[in-house]
Amino acid sequence: MEENPAEVVAGLLVDAAAAGGNVVLTGGSTPKLAYEIASRAGADWSRATIWFSDERCVEPESGLSRRFAPRARDDAGSLRESHA
Repeated sequence: MEENPAEVVAGLLVDAAAAGGNVVLTGGSTPKLAYEIASRAGADWSRATIWFSDERCVEPESGLSRRFAPRARDDAGSLRESHA
């Protein structure tokens, strides 16, 4: 049986958060399901350090940057709010 990649990634995120590790969140729709699964996992995110990543080489202020993308902020916010 094949594993669901979103569940695998969510498990890694939860493990890192529970250990007080660094968690890097990217924008866009690709990681959305993994973030949703991780936010429902009941982990303690209060010790984790959350980083936002944008793989494109543009200035943060550029309209092409996703640095302040609402989706990434919403996903990280729900992780913090639901498990802080």
